[in-house]
Amino acid sequence: MFYLHNHLKLLYGFLFIGLLTHFTPSIDLYAQDKKSNKKGSKEITVLAKKVKKKRKKKKAPSRAKFDLSVSLFGGGRVNYLSYKVKTPALGASVNTKLSYKLTDVLTSIFRYNFFIEKQFNDVDQSSSTLDKMTNYLSARLNYKASKKLTWGFNVNYKWVLKPDWPDHYQTNPAVFSAAFNRGDIQLLPTDRYSYHRIRFSVSENYKIRDYLPLFGLLGYTRKIAIVDSNFSANNPNHLTPSDYHVLLLTVGIKYKKKRKLLNGELSNTLKKTWDTVQLSRDATTGITHFSTTPNPLYEEINNNTTLKVIFNFRKQKLKITPSYNLEINIDEFQGYYSFIGNTFGLEIAQKLSKSFKYKFKASGEIQSFGSNSYGTSASHIPLTSGSRYFKHYIKLKLKTIYSVSRHLDLFFRSFLVIKNTNFPNYVPGVNPTSGTRNYDIDFSYTNFSFDLGVTYKL
Repeated sequence: MFYLHNHLKLLYGFLFIGLLTHFTPSIDLYAQDKKSNKKGSKEITVLAKKVKKKRKKKKAPSRAKFDLSVSLFGGGRVNYLSYKVKTPALGASVNTKLSYKLTDVLTSIFRYNFFIEKQFNDVDQSSSTLDKMTNYLSARLNYKASKKLTWGFNVNYKWVLKPDWPDHYQTNPAVFSAAFNRGDIQLLPTDRYSYHRIRFSVSENYKIRDYLPLFGLLGYTRKIAIVDSNFSANNPNHLTPSDYHVLLLTVGIKYKKKRKLLNGELSNTLKKTWDTVQLSRDATTGITHFSTTPNPLYEEINNNTTLKVIFNFRKQKLKITPSYNLEINIDEFQGYYSFIGNTFGLEIAQKLSKSFKYKFKASGEIQSFGSNSYGTSASHIPLTSGSRYFKHYIKLKLKTIYSVSRHLDLFFRSFLVIKNTNFPNYVPGVNPTSGTRNYDIDFSYTNFSFDLGVTYKL
């Protein structure tokens, strides 16, 4: 047994040395004694086999990427444009995006957005609500011509449905009389605020430097309005459908360095619009002569120049973006709708924590119309102030998001619009003075809305 035990010890010793030679990279035992001349000293060198680590094969990046978010919300509305209404509202939206890399230089992107809102109280002087639904579909093909140049080919379609909205210009009773009671006015419903819009465009993005992209877009837009059943070409005023063609060109440049405090953007958009139904109006009076020798169809040129300066405070995860927009609108007939608009804006966006972020937008706009835009006449009473027609807008928008999990967000949003103009309100029997129509419209107003909701993200 003792003899067998010694043999087992010897066997285990050889196994241990074998394991060392297999798993240990190049071990040189007694390396310090390689040049020793002492008797009995032995140089023992064990060469271990290098173990080749198996490299994990990287999975090829997916060519397809799909995003989906679904939101449900509830809130309230206080007025909308000139409509007087206080109502709760419920709604939902769906946003999808599918991008697919066809080749190394071709990528297709598809989007579909759906929005629907239900309001519960009728608008004042009507038996209708301001329910609405929007469908938006877009397709884009990106072609990367080089490291610096990318082309985009775009098609998008928008369908807005505003069924049976109350119409300020279709009153019942329609005619003013001495025995008229203002409380008797009822606004008839209309579908003329619903429309279809399709746009084709080609865009480019050229990187002068990685941080200095030059971008541009050339597009054509066709808007097709739903025609009100009471519209007649023999009497087109007010009920005229918003139906037109637009050719637009945008050019711009960005300065974008994520690690820098200061970034910016400068862009200009030029649009030419041709109406298909609306007639041009005479200077100051706004007369179209539809019943005698009608004016030509309305055409305008609109130019927008926008400057943004972006302050990026990385440590605070804060972006502050002041902006300025100059809009010049030219009514090509006699300048009735010509104006110059100046808009000053501010946007603040911050991520306060891993779960909470907010975005706040504020803007003030001043539209100053030309000398041909408004004049006192038999049908035009004087402006409420000054000698030039103007519109002023203040807009405030806030959205906060709290992320409950990777897939679930809670949000709150609110929107305030204040419009002030010196255009005199329409009052039955007072303005317009040239007729007896029961128009009852406040052109200055305050609108407010808010929503609480939840978003699920795939």
